[in-house]
Order: sequence, then structure tokens, then C-alpha cells
Amino acid sequence: MNSAEGGAAHIPAFSLSPYRFPIRLLLVACALGVAYVVAQKINPYGIEPGRSEASRLLFELFDLNGENNVPTWFTSMVWAMAAGLAMVASRREFSPDAHRRLSWSLLGGVFLLLSLDEVGSLHERLLGLAGDTIKRSLGLADSFYYSWAPMGMLLVLLVAGLFVPFLLRIPRGVAARLILAGGVFLSGSLAIETIGSSYEAGLIASTDVFRISWHRLIFVEEVLEMIGAILAVHALLWSLALSPAAVASPEPSMLTSAPKQPAHG
Repeated sequence: MNSAEGGAAHIPAFSLSPYRFPIRLLLVACALGVAYVVAQKINPYGIEPGRSEASRLLFELFDLNGENNVPTWFTSMVWAMAAGLAMVASRREFSPDAHRRLSWSLLGGVFLLLSLDEVGSLHERLLGLAGDTIKRSLGLADSFYYSWAPMGMLLVLLVAGLFVPFLLRIPRGVAARLILAGGVFLSGSLAIETIGSSYEAGLIASTDVFRISWHRLIFVEEVLEMIGAILAVHALLWSLALSPAAVASPEPSMLTSAPKQPAHG
């Protein structure tokens, strides 16, 4: 009989710093942003006449608005990491509050959907039809170039309302970090996207003070989305580094200083 049958796999423990590891992810995100700018300069949008095939491939590889390339894989990986950490938080929940354990799992599910959305553009495919209906019913047909945007806003409000009780039950430092991560992510995925919608629809135009271009909007939007995902990882690592006493109580006195963290990672 195989000795592994009926047993359990033992995975060596490892530790990640709530600060150093996210900073490393942030440096990667900055490098991808720079790579996009460089590729854009070499061959704008990858279609500039007379440019080499190598420059076109370079742009496609680092196009922040593209699919199946390095920035997409990176952002999807970060969200998947956040989903895994949320599941770990659910398993290690010290509080007997079943609502908190379930909420951590649901948060992990949201992060997993965001990871899948990065590689599959689910929001455009699944929310587009519903968005068209909402735009027509509210008379917003000319206000959004992207039909999924109105539906996305409603979905964000629904999810935010669903997690308000959970955010009030967890330590305030963790809740504040999760709210910051969501705010940064949404400022890119919805706020900048809405500006891009209005720009594409011709409702706003570039001025001498605010020079709007598709290239700049894409850069800001995608970088903010990457930073939002990284901040979510930071929030979850910070939560997992808290002591059992701090996790069990949302009182601000428990969170006057950052949790002690291991030297690794």
C-alpha cells in the first residue's frame, strides 16, 4: 500500500512581509507601465506604418489594453493571489462569527472573478447586453461608449452594500486597507473608464490644460487597476499577520501600530 494513501500532503510553511512583498509587486507594475510607454513610442498602437514586425510584437506583448499578454497575466496572477489569501483568512478566522468566515470566502470569490475577468474580459461579454438595456431605459444611450459601464456601476453598489456589515466586523485597519484597495481599483476600472467612454463618444475633448488621449487614459486606468490588486494583497497579508487577539476585535486600540512581521519575503 502506498504510504501516501489516506494521508495528507504536508506543505512547508513560508512567510511573506505585508510590506516588502507588495512593494516588489508594485515595482513590477511600474516596470510594465514603463514597458508600455516605450513600446508605444517605438510603434504607436503597434500599427505605425513602416515599423518593424519586432516592434509590433513588442507592443502586443506589453499593451496595457491588450489581452493574453504580460500585463494581463500579471494582474490576473495578483488577483488570484488575493483570492487565495482571502481563503486562507477564512480558514484561520479566530472569531466564532460564521458571518465573518463566510464573508472572507465570498471576498475570495470576488477576487477570483476579477482574476478570471482579466484574462477573459467577462465584464464586457456578460454585462454588455444588460448595459445596453439600462442605457436605453435611463436615456443614457449617448453617455457611455462602453455598454457595460452602467451595469458595472450598479454591480459595484450591490457588492459594496453586501460587504458593509463585514467591513464593520473586522479590524478597522484591515477594513481601511480593503476600502483603499477597492477605491484605487474602481478609480481606474470605472472612473477612468467612464472618462474614456465620454471621450470616445465625443462628449469631452482634450484641452491645453487636460490633454486627454486614448494612450494616456489606458495607461492611468490599467496602472490603477494593478495598484488596486496589489493593495488588496497588502491588506490580506496585513490581516494574516495580526495576532489572534487583534483579529477577534475590531477595536481601534488593537491597531495603533502595524503588526509584527517576519523577516522573510
